[in-house]
Amino acid sequence: MSKDKSIIQAIPFPPITDADNIDIKDIVAIQLRNAGTANVVLWMGAYTLEPKDTVSINVTEEGWATLDLSAPVLPVQFDTTPGPVKKLEYFVLRRHENNNNC
Repeated sequence: MSKDKSIIQAIPFPPITDADNIDIKDIVAIQLRNAGTANVVLWMGAYTLEPKDTVSINVTEEGWATLDLSAPVLPVQFDTTPGPVKKLEYFVLRRHENNNNC
C-alpha cells in the first residue's frame, strides 16, 4: 500500500464585499460564512446564506470527476433586502505535495 505524500492546507482569503467569483478549482473543501447583514446568493440563486449562516462544502476526487464545470468558479452575489452590509468570509482547503520525509 502506497503512502499518501500530500497534505491538506487551509488557505484563507480576504472577505468578499461585492459580487465576485471564487476559484474552486482543485479544492478539497470550502467554508463560507456570511458576516454581513445582506443575504449571500451562491450559484446564481441555487443556494442562499442568510446573515450569520455558515456552510462547509467538501468535494471528493470522484465528485470532481462528475462535475461539469466549464469554469470552476463559485459565483457570489448579494441581496441587500435584509440589510446593507455585504461581507462573505471564506477559506478553502487544497491538497499539496508533502516533500518532508516525516
